[in-house]
Amino acid sequence: MGVSDEYNLCNGTLDEVYSVCKEIERIVLIPSLMEPPADFEMMADAYGQGTNFFVRWNITTKEALVAFVFNCMGLVVPRLSVCDYVRCYFLKCIFFLIYWCPYFEKMSNYFIRKLYHATIHLVCKENP
Repeated sequence: MGVSDEYNLCNGTLDEVYSVCKEIERIVLIPSLMEPPADFEMMADAYGQGTNFFVRWNITTKEALVAFVFNCMGLVVPRLSVCDYVRCYFLKCIFFLIYWCPYFEKMSNYFIRKLYHATIHLVCKENP
């Protein structure tokens, strides 16, 4: 893919790659989440709205997504509203099912592909 082996993140043993990923998490990701950049709020809101585009209720919010990421990294989860707590728990359940249930993984991939094609169709229809 054009990346030299010396810069390839996945080059090395599992322990080496894991160590590099944990270092990136510690040096880059966690500080960025603790003190987000200027456009973080706008981009996180846009991402949350995008994930809710084809549904009638908010499946995700910025707060629930951040809490999910904090939980995955073993950080203290910020205080959430009841609705955001349920959304975060819903995300945990979805990822658990995707990881442990191959049929659920195939089904979710099918629905994601359908949403992707519907989105492309909608965008192409609006912008000929």
